[in-house]
Amino acid sequence: LLDGTAVITRWLEIVNLTQTRRRISELAILSGGLQITERPDLQLKPGDNLYRIGYMETSNWGCEGAFRWHEMTGDGYVVAGRFIRDRFRHPMFLLENRATGQHFICQIGYSGGWRCEFDYNHDTNCSAGGDGLMSFKVKLDGYAPIATAAPGETVKTPEVHLGMTFGDADAAFNAMHEHIRQSVVTHIAPWNAPLEVGLGGEMDMDIPGVMHSIDYALEYGAEYFILDCGWNAQPSEDTTPYNWIPHTDRYEMGIDGIREYCHERGLKFGLWMEPERVFSNTALIMQEHPDFCANRYDMAIGAVNVPDAPLAIDRPEVAEYVYQMMDRLIGRYKLDIFRLDHNVFLRSYRYVDGTIVYSDFDYYRHFYAIMDRLREKYPNCIFENCASGGGRTDLGMMSRADHTWVTDWQKAPRSFTITNGLTMALPPELVDRIIGAQIGHIYGSFEFQSYQLLFGRPTLNASTVNGTKENPLQAAVLNKVLKVYKEVIQPAGGHTKMYHHTLEFDCTEPKGTGILERAESSGAFSVLGIFNLADAGTFSQRICLRGVDVSRQYRVTFLNSGNTASVSGFTLANEGLLVRLHGALTAEVVVAVAE
Repeated sequence: LLDGTAVITRWLEIVNLTQTRRRISELAILSGGLQITERPDLQLKPGDNLYRIGYMETSNWGCEGAFRWHEMTGDGYVVAGRFIRDRFRHPMFLLENRATGQHFICQIGYSGGWRCEFDYNHDTNCSAGGDGLMSFKVKLDGYAPIATAAPGETVKTPEVHLGMTFGDADAAFNAMHEHIRQSVVTHIAPWNAPLEVGLGGEMDMDIPGVMHSIDYALEYGAEYFILDCGWNAQPSEDTTPYNWIPHTDRYEMGIDGIREYCHERGLKFGLWMEPERVFSNTALIMQEHPDFCANRYDMAIGAVNVPDAPLAIDRPEVAEYVYQMMDRLIGRYKLDIFRLDHNVFLRSYRYVDGTIVYSDFDYYRHFYAIMDRLREKYPNCIFENCASGGGRTDLGMMSRADHTWVTDWQKAPRSFTITNGLTMALPPELVDRIIGAQIGHIYGSFEFQSYQLLFGRPTLNASTVNGTKENPLQAAVLNKVLKVYKEVIQPAGGHTKMYHHTLEFDCTEPKGTGILERAESSGAFSVLGIFNLADAGTFSQRICLRGVDVSRQYRVTFLNSGNTASVSGFTLANEGLLVRLHGALTAEVVVAVAE
């Protein structure tokens, strides 16, 4: 599929023309020769490799977005995730040809196991040094068979998105963002990257706590309020179907009452749900449908995998059961927002016509169909994606969500590198960033914590417990940040570009200084964030803005001091601004708005 951007979309449709079920044991969606580079040795400096490849360094929880370059020498190279490895590596790669200046950028729209294989063959027979031959495969990963096809069945694979650009890495990232906005996340509900306030287990979730959080949302001009994990009765308390009912002793006014309280005050309302997971004391499922639980690959056939198991959504009857659960919650409580969580990660299998089949492919084929049905039935509902934070940020899920959580790790300094890396993979309006939750407050200046909201879609948690007053100094900083978001960034919608002045950091304890820029596509504004990380010391440097128009004049504001000046775009782009920071985990934001 060509969409006018620098990125193409590719998928396969495989039809079984035989009279028996056929096994598909390897499934490469996009493969073959990628590029021939003539005599690369003559075009490179001595010791340089022709290719380097960038991808998220780790697949582990809490380290999402840790982009790093790796040298690619001869022979093979593999990048993979979500099968043998953990599930928190966003499925993408960036391949740079140093001789020709091209970047190949690729993302896999699949929430299951994936694998990218590269074979670089440098032919040295030629006296001039030989050509460089690059071939590759983008494939699904898992135990064989990956999938099966019944007689007459058409198996449609997930989509692969591949682009080629000239320029730096940000040229490739922004080209992919343009493609995602145009051809992947095309269903955005009729609000624009709204400001959210949530209430979860970090604070008391009783009715006084809910009222306090709603008041906080109204004070800061939030557009919706959501109850996170903890609103629903625990399985041992529940004797009704599905277990998705509220704590009766905690919510005497009921979820309907909370929703109407929000609506009367102009707030949209939403609930959290984790429909794919079952516990051993989840009464209805375990009593009536114990076989609905997925097996682990190392379990005996027919064994029930509990507690804390995924439902076997690879089976059509279980997929329908899960759809009914989700449909019932959204419809019963008339939700404006539905937060979907996913905290299980197990490799499972089942028998199909006497053949043992790995479940990933059918699981996500059915789960995507569930999401498609719900989006069609509730077109104005915001679908908010979450999976232990960043466990499922791929374009397969994002084509069915309005935005996504990218991590559950909010502590500085790693919180910055997560923001930095995931805004390479996804447009910033799809990337949720939060302040006041998940112990993110225990490290870093308040500026460091709050300024990151400007480089994604902001969410707040009430900064005080019920009955106490907010720190006025913190409130003043947060008001400044949200003013920039609501008056400068939010009106631009999806018409912004990201510039990553600093690409690479240590994935667990990032050091030095991180610089990130979010600019309106035509140069109407540019927001520059400078974040001192661990062991940063004193930072003093001129930074040239990449997103300004050299022909325009800008009103420049330093958020820390509030000082402003009128500066030409030519000066901002070519001479830059001198920015100083003192000490680790401090930050500055510079906002340049065209006059």
